[in-house]
Amino acid sequence: MQTKFDSLTIEKAEIQARLDRVVEENTTIRNLIADKPHSDPVFLQSEVIRLSKALDSKTSDFNYLAERYQEASSSAARSAGEVKDLQMQVESLTRRMETDVKAVTWEGEKRALKEKLKALQERCR
Repeated sequence: MQTKFDSLTIEKAEIQARLDRVVEENTTIRNLIADKPHSDPVFLQSEVIRLSKALDSKTSDFNYLAERYQEASSSAARSAGEVKDLQMQVESLTRRMETDVKAVTWEGEKRALKEKLKALQERCR
């Protein structure tokens, strides 16, 4: 029985020595983590989650802005086409107006000349 007791005492001492080493390693690791909070696995995991959410948010914002840009770009292209059409209409109407003004002026001069001719003919009689 003494042998068994002695072997258990030795085993207990070995276990106590292992426990002391593990506690010492654990304390060392805790001190390292305390010195460098950014190396703490829990902190790093929470940072990964936070950054993932931020990335998702920024990606969503980027997609929204890309859609708005595409809409604005399409609208600008349509507006540019409308402006070009309107400019062509303005040019056409300007040419037409100039032609009509010339015709009106010509008609006015023609009428004035006819009246003058009529007046001269009456004077000659």
